[in-house]
Order: sequence, then structure tokens, then C-alpha cells
Amino acid sequence: MEDTTQIDRARRPVLQTILRPAFVTSTAPWLWPLALAALVVGLVAWVVVAITASIFMGLTAMWCFSIAGVAMALALPMPYAMVAPLYAGIAGWLVDMLPLVVLVTWLAVVGRWGFGLFRERRMPRGGRWVWLPIGLVAWTSLGVLVISSLDLKHFALLLGIQILASGTILALVDSFGAYEDRVKVVCGLVSFVVLMSVGVFLQWIGVPIQPLQDSA
Repeated sequence: MEDTTQIDRARRPVLQTILRPAFVTSTAPWLWPLALAALVVGLVAWVVVAITASIFMGLTAMWCFSIAGVAMALALPMPYAMVAPLYAGIAGWLVDMLPLVVLVTWLAVVGRWGFGLFRERRMPRGGRWVWLPIGLVAWTSLGVLVISSLDLKHFALLLGIQILASGTILALVDSFGAYEDRVKVVCGLVSFVVLMSVGVFLQWIGVPIQPLQDSA
């Protein structure tokens, strides 16, 4: 009985290594100050836009929020980084550029995961199911055969979104085999839903939330 217990204890580190891959965690100490500085500058630019309706300041706020989102995506632990684009999108919503900020931040998350694969010289985990999201990208790519040159930009955007979506699915399957990591992702998603629900409720009872968005 004691031998069996010792064998089980010896197997645990191996199983944890298989189920919990080594995430690429940035050690750059400047990422969090960069995220905070970009967020503050973006908020200041947003206030200026609300007063002056300056297009330049609106673009400044948009890119500052995007930089803050990318910095968070690289600095946060991977389970929280997967939901960071949703929270970065709140800042993008202030200047009516939520989709761009979300996509830029998500690109950073998927790129971080992809760099981890490259560094480890391996394919994504998931067995034959990894070919499903890859197949969706290939299927979407075939659309280039039936579109006109006028729709090429829209098609490129659609293809880029499909690549990010497939990359996110692969990253989730590959990276979160451990129960604790999945719980962290779910907690991040639930917290976002609660935050959005609070915002909708405040708007419903008369608190002016929607006017915070500057669509100029």
C-alpha cells in the first residue's frame, strides 16, 4: 500500500506538467507601468474629445487603449489574459472603437500563445480536434475565390477575425487542461458579465451610462 502511494506521488508532478503547460509569462517590469500610463493618457484624451470633439485626440485615445490592452495581455497570467480583451473593450467603447481595441488585444493574446508553441517546438494539444478550427480558417479562405476586388478589404477583416477565433479555441484547448486554470477563465468571464449587467441596470434606473460614449 505504501509503495502504491509513493508511486502516485511520483506521478503527480508529471501529470501536472502534461496538464498545465509552462505559459510564456513576461518578466518585463515595464509592462504594467506601460499599461497604466497608456490607460491614463487614453482617458485624458477621451475627456478632451468630449470637450473639443477633436478627431486627433479620439485617435490618440483609441491607440492608447489598444496599447494598454496589449500590455495587459502580455503581463497577466494566461488564464486572465484570455479574458483581458473583453475588459479592454470597455475602454474602447468610450471612444466608439470597441471592436478594434478588442481585436488588437486578442491578437496579442493569441500571439503570446503561438510564441509559446514556437518556443516549445510542438503542435497544439487536442488530438485530431485541432483540425476543426484550422479547417474553419481554410474554409473561410476559400471565399477569396468568389468575392470581387471591391469586397477584398471586408473579406480580409473577416478572415482575420476567423483566424483569431480559431487561435483562441486552440489556445483554450491547449493551455487549460488544469482545473484551476479553467476556473480562473470562467471567473473572468462571469465577472465581465456581472460588470455589464450592472452597467445595463444603472442605465435602466436612470444613471447616464450611455452618454459616456463619445461617437464623434
